[in-house]
Parts: sequence; C-alpha cells; structure tokens
Amino acid sequence: MKRILIYGDSNTWGYNSEGGRHDNRWPRLLTGYEIVEEGINGRTTIFDDYKPYRNGLSGLGYALISAKPIDLLIIQLGINDLKFTDAKGSGQGLRKILDSLIDIDIKYPGANSTIFNDIKRILIVSAVESDNEESKKLASIYEKIAIEYNCFFLNPNKFVKSNDIDHIHLDEINHRKLAIAMQIAIDNILGG
Repeated sequence: MKRILIYGDSNTWGYNSEGGRHDNRWPRLLTGYEIVEEGINGRTTIFDDYKPYRNGLSGLGYALISAKPIDLLIIQLGINDLKFTDAKGSGQGLRKILDSLIDIDIKYPGANSTIFNDIKRILIVSAVESDNEESKKLASIYEKIAIEYNCFFLNPNKFVKSNDIDHIHLDEINHRKLAIAMQIAIDNILGG
C-alpha cells in the first residue's frame, strides 16, 4: 500500500472551531493509502510562533524520517504565515521548504529521497481562504511556485470554503468535500 505524509496546519489536524477535533477530517477520509497525518495547529512555513514547534521548516526533517518510506508528500501550509508576513512572504517560506528538499540526503539524512526525483511526488495544497485579503492571494502564488519546482498543485478554494465561525477552519461538510478533491488528485498522481 502506498504511503502518504500530509504535512500541514490546523486544517490538516482537523481543528473544530466549535471545540476539539473533527473525527472525519479530510486525511482520515482518504481511502486506498496509508496516511501519516502530520498536522499542527498554527504551523507556518518558516516563522517562529509564540507557541513552540510551529516552524514548518524546522520540523520537516523529523516528519520525513519518522514517516518513511513515503510515496507522496503533501504540504498544506500558508495561512498562519499571514500573522508574520504577507502572501508573497509566505511564498518565500514555501520556497525555503522546497529548497531544503533539493539536497534531501544531505539536509535530512535518513529520509527517503525517491519522492524528490526530477518529477517530484510532492503535492502543494494552498491554504483555505479566510476573511484576510492576503489569504486570497496565496493560491496563485503557491501554484506558480509548484510549477517552478515541478510539483503538483491543488487549490482547495475551488471545492471548499472556511466556516462562518472563525473564517479560517473547515467544518465537517467541507472536510468531506476536500477529501473528495484530494482523493482524485492523489489517485491521478499515484495511479490509484
């Protein structure tokens, strides 16, 4: 069975704005694959939050080594960067993460480098738009970066919208919708 590492923030973790965590979050709704959920509330691309362990670049090596072997890496970050920078700055953070994967055997000894060949098995998923105007720019910036680095890309905003409570997180219905879109994208990438 093919193995997927999903590296993301609270919408990967399944944060429920009414309290707790969604049991039926989108990573759990995927079928036909072994899924490694690596979501943390507040995770950024490269920025240090006031809460520890939120810097995505700093934690990526641990996740890659812990989850190996993996056939696909999904990165879903960006929204939390907007506490520290604008959409363009978030794109620079994504670039730093992808740059760290170019020499994966040197940067992260022990991680399996097979997903980072010429045709990378990396799926970049832009953040779900919030009521922050900068969030509406993330998808186009992330898509350009995905093309530049020869990665796959998915814009979840074509399928889902954030909830009406905090305008950042997904409700259970939108987790289901995202799971359907992700399942199709993953099947196309991995031949599922």
